[in-house]
Amino acid sequence: MRVASARRPVIKDRVPADLDVGVIYSGERHFLVPLLETMSRVTGNLRVRLIVVDNASRDGAASCLAWPGTANVVYNARRLGYAANLNRILAAATARYVLLMNTDMEFDPAEACLSKMVRFMDAHPLCGVSICRLYHLDGSYAWPARRFQTLPMIAARRLGLERVFQSALDDYLYRRHDPCATFTCDWVSGCFLL
Repeated sequence: MRVASARRPVIKDRVPADLDVGVIYSGERHFLVPLLETMSRVTGNLRVRLIVVDNASRDGAASCLAWPGTANVVYNARRLGYAANLNRILAAATARYVLLMNTDMEFDPAEACLSKMVRFMDAHPLCGVSICRLYHLDGSYAWPARRFQTLPMIAARRLGLERVFQSALDDYLYRRHDPCATFTCDWVSGCFLL
């Protein structure tokens, strides 16, 4: 494991990674450990490098990094916001693809998610961002694809009027699309962006 602690992280490896996976760590060891454990089982033959921004955590991200490949920690002297931390990951990234993801996620070991995602991006060079199927802990589908917001959809979500505006909510979440299908959408959930 290499550790970087400069204001502007620079990471140079002899063999460039296929995928840089970036996460922000603010002390959520109970999330990061299972994430890394399950992620290590879904990389296939990819060269994956882990980039962790330690967002001024008290325990230090390096103390819980059980990652079989290259791992880089970028330390913040003080806590930064979400977008600023993502920018630190992107500044450190050198791989062909970058996956930005939350630490509270886990991978299904039966799926080769990361290798499938990289193959998809290789086959679709005009695709700017992709996302995989996401599920809640109870097994229900998370509907990560979204349409741009409309007034009925905002009313449905913010005022508890889901039943009144069910059709608008279904459109917003692309619920009429097969979750296993590939389709173009307006935007996707920021918890997993490749």
